[in-house]
Amino acid sequence: MNTTWFTRTFGCAFAFLCWALVLQTECTAQPDRLEILRHSNTLCYVTGINTSRDVIGIREIAEQAYFRQAPFFQAAGKKPVDFPKLAGYTNLEAESLSDTGLVVGYASRAEAKPGKTTAFVWDSNTGKILDLGPLPTDVNAHAQDISSDGKRITGYSLGANPARLRPCLWEYAEPEGKWVAQELPVIDALNPFLQAGRVVISPNGKLIAGSIAVRHYSESIVDSSLMIWQQNGNVWERRLVHDDQPKLKDINDKGVMVGSILQDGIARACIVTPDGKLEKIDVLEGDVSNVGTGINNAGVVVGFSDDPLDGDGGSVAFIVKGGKVLPLDLDESVVNSSALCINDDGFIAGYLIRDAGDEAPLMGFITRPNGK
Repeated sequence: MNTTWFTRTFGCAFAFLCWALVLQTECTAQPDRLEILRHSNTLCYVTGINTSRDVIGIREIAEQAYFRQAPFFQAAGKKPVDFPKLAGYTNLEAESLSDTGLVVGYASRAEAKPGKTTAFVWDSNTGKILDLGPLPTDVNAHAQDISSDGKRITGYSLGANPARLRPCLWEYAEPEGKWVAQELPVIDALNPFLQAGRVVISPNGKLIAGSIAVRHYSESIVDSSLMIWQQNGNVWERRLVHDDQPKLKDINDKGVMVGSILQDGIARACIVTPDGKLEKIDVLEGDVSNVGTGINNAGVVVGFSDDPLDGDGGSVAFIVKGGKVLPLDLDESVVNSSALCINDDGFIAGYLIRDAGDEAPLMGFITRPNGK
């Protein structure tokens, strides 16, 4: 027998069988590089990924005559888990994920009793969900980011009479075994831009950033600037980074931030260094807008670039490495994509669409760098 011929033939048959089995699962057409998360027939996307490659995201669920969007958590290699309801609230939005499996975000309800929203933390290890609550005397809160070790959470807290919206830090107090909220130093108590932007914290928990009000021209016109808070002893000290007000999405341990800034009313992705240098990220060819969504400690930036409103295409996930902006390498069938997060190993997640038709599902993805 020609053993070379047999080996090649058997190898091809085995490869084809593996390929067919992969297509029968929800995972991927390229299991070594691209994993597809299709936890809904209509919509599923990933918004956060940690170093263990656990993810959080949103999926759409059909309920009688309507669809409901629900957050999910998925540990690497396991099935997705829906979040429990927070007592007294009807809706939950997950925003950030720690390496220890803690998830933060906000819960909301229609009735204000006493508040419509509150910050929460959910422990994927125990299944327990906790109401973080606002600052003392406030009534609403929103958690937006969490440190890698799961011990510091950032967001904002809202109150009235007088109106106030302040950046907030929840820190886990070990002796008491509870979360303690504190206000981050501001210039003015009303910082409405934080509802559109974010209060982000570095993975090591040592730097916090956000755009806060520096002056009020009227009740509706507010000038905001980008600040960084850094701990000095028991005090968080604030310093000005840039006069503009980018909508932050992420910050790494070096204090490099990523997000977007408006230019003639159009969103442009930007990187801001801790010493105040703001650099816009180029759009992909043919596009007019873009948003930076994530940065890791190696300085790799991801996001999405978009064409004009009346264009025929859609958003395209991008990656910035070595100063070059490139479309994210997914596969040839993808017609629409957005990269929404990246971890320190370079694993990127977000959503994609593989068919230009109106009924094409939006699916989550995790793309794996070569050799990982």
